[in-house]
This record gives sequence, structure tokens and C-alpha cells, in this order.
Amino acid sequence: MNQITPVEKQIELLKKEVDSATKYMEDSLSENTKRAYRIQWDQFSAWCFVRGISPMPSEPEVVCVFIAWLADNNKKVATIARMLSSISKAHRVAGVVANPIGTEIVKAAFSGIKRRLGSDQSRVDPLEAKDIKKIVDSFDVSVEGIRNKALILVGYFGAFRRSELVAVSRKDVKFLDDGVRIKIAKSKTDQEGKGFFKSIPKVKDEKYCPVLALQDWINVAPESRFLFCHIEGASGPVKVGKKLSDRMIARLINRLTFNLGIKGWFSGHSLRAGFVTSAAKAGKSNRSIMKMTGHKTYAMVDRYVRLANEFEDNAANGLL
Repeated sequence: MNQITPVEKQIELLKKEVDSATKYMEDSLSENTKRAYRIQWDQFSAWCFVRGISPMPSEPEVVCVFIAWLADNNKKVATIARMLSSISKAHRVAGVVANPIGTEIVKAAFSGIKRRLGSDQSRVDPLEAKDIKKIVDSFDVSVEGIRNKALILVGYFGAFRRSELVAVSRKDVKFLDDGVRIKIAKSKTDQEGKGFFKSIPKVKDEKYCPVLALQDWINVAPESRFLFCHIEGASGPVKVGKKLSDRMIARLINRLTFNLGIKGWFSGHSLRAGFVTSAAKAGKSNRSIMKMTGHKTYAMVDRYVRLANEFEDNAANGLL
């Protein structure tokens, strides 16, 4: 009869602790964030298990060695930052008072990694107004073209995250005299699901009006639970299938920009980034931008505003 070794007992105990922490994490997060945190937490846990170390609670020195290992294995600063966020979140939701991520030794180690590797993160490019017009001009009057036009214009003018866009229910869309009001039941910055509204105004140029485009889509598509769905069947009456995935939006944007020769690195986030960038260039206030995006702090919006205005308020202007 095989006996369980002390090491095996310890590993089993560690797994139970990790599973418990993971369940707590999942109860408080959106689906996309849950998936990302689980992957990152599993990677950290696996690294600890191989070395016979407890990931929960974790010692600050262990975290330092872990992030150094990540850096030595050519992981980007942004990846390491996400790992630290996942470890911190797991400890908070598990009720661990001594969170290792907040300690000075971990902060110093991460600061050193940023200094060594550089903290410039690769970010997707924004789709600005001229790009949106070019994309919209490429759509035909097919059912798919009508749907995609509504999706692109609503996604852009509403500064939607792709996960928010695919989760919109038809019952949460209300047309008004001046535009359309769309309820966001839950988002990345609203984990408790209190909900908030995006009010998208009509645009003077009807060809690029998100409100009219959305009305056109609703008029041709049969009733369905979600606003944006797959289209089934190449002929006959229009049929809609299951809701679109957020990855489908990313693939659609990649295909459109490539086919139209729009240069840059684009993803589903490019619609939201494009709105903020275009709004900043148009002189819109941070407050009005945040009202649409749902950001809770100025930090993220300021990043886009600085990039949008990098040549406007520039010390090199007019020197020669």
C-alpha cells in the first residue's frame, strides 16, 4: 500500500488553498477578467508548486524571485504587472491581511525590472474619425453590412469595450428624440453590476450617424435577446443566431483595416481608444469623455489626451 508522503500532503493542501482563493476571485469579476486572473494565478501557483512553496499566503521574497524569473525569461513589463495584480487580487479576496504586493521589497524589485526592461507597453492604435468614415464607406447594403455598420458606429461613438458591446440586450436600448440611450448592465469598472447608461447623440451627417445605423439594423434583424448577433443563412428570411463574441469584433476590425489599407496595430479596443483620442483632439473635456467611457479616474483618459495633443502643446513649436 502506497503511503502519502509529507510533500504530497503539502501540495494537496496548497491546491485546496489555491482553489478557495480562485473561487473568491471569480465571484467578484467579469468573465474576461476572471479568465485572465485564473490563467495568471495558475501560472504563479504552478511555479510555486514545482518549488514546494505556498502561493497562498505568499512571502514577499517569493514574489520577488518569481517576477525576476519572469523578467529573465523575456516577459514584458506589462505582463509582469498583470501577474502582480492577479496575485494581489487573490490575496485580497481571500482575506489575507499581509498582501505581499504592497511591500516595499516587491515594489523595489518591480521598479528595478521596469528600469532594466523599460516600461513602454505596446498598445493598439486608435481608429480615429477618418478611419471610421473609411470603414463605413466600405459597407454594402446587405444584412451583414447593415449590422457591421451599426456595430462600428455604435462601438465608436459609445466608446464601448468590446465585451460591453456584445453584451448589450435589446431591451436596454431606448431611442429618444436626440439620440439613443443604451444601458450597460455590467462592465469592467462596474463589477457589482449596478449599471450605467451611454447616451449617444445623433450625428448631422446621416451616413455616419450611429443612431440611424442602429435603427436600420433593428429594422432588418428579427427580434433577439442580444443587440448584435450572428446572421444565419445566405438566402431567404433573415435569421439571427447566438450573440457575437468579443473576439469576433477584434477579428472584424483586423480584417477591415487590413483590406482597406489602414496602417496600424488594431484590435477591438481601437474603437474605444479612437473615441477618446478624437474627442481629446476636438477639445472635449476629460469629464465629458469619462462620462461616455465609464472611467473612474483621470489617469487612463489623460494618457490618450497627452498622445492626442502631443503636437499641439509642444515646446518645439515655432522655434524656427
